[in-house]
Formats: sequence, structure tokens, C-alpha cells
Amino acid sequence: MVALDSAARAPSQIRFNLPALLIGGGLAGAIWAAAGPLAFLGFTYEGWSLANRATDEFAGLMFLVPFLAPAVATLFSGQRKTTRRDYRRLALGFVAAYAIHLSVAILAATIDGERLGAIGTANIAFQLLMLSSLVATSGVWFRDVTNHPLCRQFQNATLWFFWLAYTFAYIGHFDGPHIADASFGIGLMVLVVALLVRFSGALKSVWVRPMAEKVG
Repeated sequence: MVALDSAARAPSQIRFNLPALLIGGGLAGAIWAAAGPLAFLGFTYEGWSLANRATDEFAGLMFLVPFLAPAVATLFSGQRKTTRRDYRRLALGFVAAYAIHLSVAILAATIDGERLGAIGTANIAFQLLMLSSLVATSGVWFRDVTNHPLCRQFQNATLWFFWLAYTFAYIGHFDGPHIADASFGIGLMVLVVALLVRFSGALKSVWVRPMAEKVG
């Protein structure tokens, strides 16, 4: 019995590299999202267009993880401070998936010898810059520096940029002579729900928790 108790208390020798798992998962999922349409439709305009959309939507799902993590930690565990260092790393999965999406978007836009143009190039370059900021503030490197409040606020602002980008992109599909399919409406609804969850977490942090501490 003593031996069993000692073994139960002994630290596990298995160590998971969270950043590597997140990056690998994001890359693998996005590659599969691109490979499916290309395998079904071939390397045609339709195939690349569907691959572009599939990778974009998969990256959007990965985006919800870092976007919602602080609010979920606040709402359900009340331990946001203890998870603050970890949830910033969750953005790495989104970065990996979105990088694949941008690669597919470039290939889809330049098929048949076409060019991106100045506006398209600047748009993709700016998005790559935003992805780089998420990596730089993830805490994987220079942890003492990235724990600074300014770095955390910068990463938060970058996440809000992508929330706005996805939101306006989905809204844009409803503007025009053709009615967008239901998936764009579902995506927009998910983003609105995610916004409400973020606001609920912020409300608990600035109002409910201080009141509970005063009562206690």
C-alpha cells in the first residue's frame, strides 16, 4: 500500500510540449482541410476556391480557442491568473492553421497566371504581421518579457483584430445579389456568441469578483 501511495504521488515522467502539439494540430488540420477539396475537385479554380474557404473556416475554429480561453477560465474556474501564461500559447494553433490558409489563398488568387496586386499583397503582408505578433507574445520565447502587461494587451488587441476580420468577412457575404449559404450565418452567430462570452467574463472580473471579495 505504501508503494502504491508513493507511486501515485510521484510526478509523471511524461511531458507534453504544448506549443508543438498546438502547432502540429493546426498545421495537420489545415492541410487536411485543403487536401480534401483539391482531391475531390482537382487543382482547378473550383478546387482552390473551396480549399481556400475550408482552411479559412478551420482556422476560424482554431481562433475561438485563444479568443475564448481567458473568459472561460474566468467564468467557470475563477482562476484566470493561474492560466494567463498558458492560454496565450493557445494562439499558436490558430497561427499555424491561418498560415496554411494564407498560403492556399495566395495559390487560389494566382491560379492561371494571375497576380495578387498591390492591395492583395499588402493585405496578406499585414495579416502575416499580425500572426507574427501572436507568436512573439505567446510566451514561448522570452517569457519574462512577454509576461509584461503591454505584451498581453498587444496580443489581446491582435485577437480582436482577427475577430473583426472574420465578422466583417462573414457579413460581407450577405451583401450582393447572391444570398450566402447558411454556413456564413452560422459562423457569424458563433462569433457573436463568442463576443457575449468575452463580455460575460470581463463583467465577472471587474464587477462580480470584487463584490464577492468585499462580502468575504
